Amino acid sequence: MKRLRHLLITLALTPALSSCGAACLSTPLAEIHDPAGVTFKVIRTDCDTLAKDSAVSVIATRDGSTKSALLLKYDPWGDQVPQVHIAAPGTVFIHLDSASSIVEQHQVWDSFQVKVAIDRLAYSNRR
Repeated sequence: MKRLRHLLITLALTPALSSCGAACLSTPLAEIHDPAGVTFKVIRTDCDTLAKDSAVSVIATRDGSTKSALLLKYDPWGDQVPQVHIAAPGTVFIHLDSASSIVEQHQVWDSFQVKVAIDRLAYSNRR
């Protein structure tokens, strides 16, 4: 009897749970085309599952390629959009005014070194 009741409750809730939309929303903040033939996209993703969570990702794609690579993902501290450009031959430079913490950071992408400068970082040991 207990098993039957559990099955009926599960079946009753299935349509309600399956109609829930996605719990995350991604918003493009910037698309920067560098003359060196690289396009950088800055995307903010806000999720509302058990707790609210936000992350900003910096993604790079070479012109003519469909493959992209994550260079930096961080917890934002405010609404600033990072500055991204090729600073010198072979170096991608990303500058942030502030970030709460770094979620993921790559030092190398393709033939480029990736340098990140953050003026204010709230939690530097969360990597």
